Amino acid sequence: MTVAELIAELQQYPPDCRVLVDGYEGGLADPRLRRAMARIGVPVDFGGAHSLASEAGREGAIPVVVLTRENEDYDPHGDDQWPDAR
Repeated sequence: MTVAELIAELQQYPPDCRVLVDGYEGGLADPRLRRAMARIGVPVDFGGAHSLASEAGREGAIPVVVLTRENEDYDPHGDDQWPDAR
């Protein structure tokens, strides 16, 4: 999903509708946006269709936005490689 696709999806909801993500142990949490470098279509052994650049090498990695739980301890592995253009 691209940022444009996400925006198009979200525009179908009222502007004051809360956005939540899966929480810990089945609950829900507020989202947090994180920048990272990822390899699309390069899965890791323990799940997920894509991988953070450091988990699968950096070749072919692209800048991505990762939605995580607000309080999730998350290391984006390569945020320093994110292009400045937004």
